Amino acid sequence: KVELDIGKKLPQQYTELLNFSNGLEGSVGEELYISIWKAEEVLKLNEDYSVNNFAPGMLLIGGDGGSEAIGIDLREESETKNHFFTVPFISNGWQDAVELGSTIEELVSKRD
Repeated sequence: KVELDIGKKLPQQYTELLNFSNGLEGSVGEELYISIWKAEEVLKLNEDYSVNNFAPGMLLIGGDGGSEAIGIDLREESETKNHFFTVPFISNGWQDAVELGSTIEELVSKRD
């Protein structure tokens, strides 16, 4: 439904995660906390944060339990594109985004 509503294909690992657990929340290792929102929350939370107004092509999918959001870059569709990034919840847009990689493993390892 999220893909249909935004008109873009989401990274396969992300859709597999949602199909398996529909989001997740908790500690990864000793230092990292991660929250991936449920599929039914994603579009509403992006609307609430006015994401499309300040960063078209950005889709927030969760956070670190603090000031950083986790997102997917939807500006281009490519298997080699770095899909995942972090950005402050209070942000000026893409210039504040830090790329994390194209897999869930890279997302977690670069946040640790």
